[in-house]
Amino acid sequence: RLRCLPYVYLVGVTKSGTTDLVRFLVRHPDLHQAGNKEPNWWNRDRFTSTSTLLCHPGAQNPFNDYLNMFDYPAEQIDNRFIKQGDIHWHPGITIDGSSFLLWKDDYWTSIPGNQGLSEPKFLSAHAIRAVQPDASIVATLRNPTDRLFSQFSMTSFHTKTGLNVSHFHRVVSAAIDAFEKCVSMKAMKACVYEPQPSIADTKQISLVGSIYSVYLEDWLQVFPKNQIFVLRAEDYFRNRTSVLNQVYNFLGLGECYLITDAAFGITLASDLEPTFQRASSTAMFPKTRRILDNFFAPFNQKLVKLLRDHRFLWRKF
Repeated sequence: RLRCLPYVYLVGVTKSGTTDLVRFLVRHPDLHQAGNKEPNWWNRDRFTSTSTLLCHPGAQNPFNDYLNMFDYPAEQIDNRFIKQGDIHWHPGITIDGSSFLLWKDDYWTSIPGNQGLSEPKFLSAHAIRAVQPDASIVATLRNPTDRLFSQFSMTSFHTKTGLNVSHFHRVVSAAIDAFEKCVSMKAMKACVYEPQPSIADTKQISLVGSIYSVYLEDWLQVFPKNQIFVLRAEDYFRNRTSVLNQVYNFLGLGECYLITDAAFGITLASDLEPTFQRASSTAMFPKTRRILDNFFAPFNQKLVKLLRDHRFLWRKF
């Protein structure tokens, strides 16, 4: 039988519209996803429970477990082929939508070559490249301040604690203090990849999850720039059709029959991803936004240099 690994990795970031993006991307007839949108195998599940490192002695087929997630997409792909002369080929590709892949490599200390180090030399990106050197990487980034507030909003919603902006301000202040204390004693990268939970990375917020430049710089050292496509969540939610077709073209699929918003059933602003809309319509304290904007500013400037795109300063929505 045909077995398929994902050709596309939507690596993040969390609370930047990745669920919505995958939901519409897979409407293309040649793009398929596993039943679980976010397997998180490369950065988490291969290290937990009975899973161990890929090809590690004694492993109970952890890689096969991941491969099994794509059995149904493989069947879909196998049933559709194009004939060109004597050649039959399958145009379909698969996608892994694990939105933590870019930044949440909590088990990096378990990767061979990282033992005893204060910061990672090897990441999940290296493992993916070793297995799939031609993989396509897609990342959607959101204004880092808004992403952080959205994460807090989501946690408050699910825990039914209510959205308390005063508490958000206190958590943010404590997280920034903890991070700045860390960088006063360690290298920046060591603090960003700190494997042990700290006040800067709690269940309520993850400050480091919005420091995009550090992670993207590492991924760009593993994959060629022409294999990485980075978009802004704000641009996506403003014009889904345009951004979807940009992603399709990047993946070599071509525009999906000149997609229109009507074809996708996208006609109202209320069709925006609910959590994105909810967080965007709820105001944090202006002083909290100023603190966060100032904190993220140097990282955003580094991001602009990496991507050569000033839109990632997020000066305007």
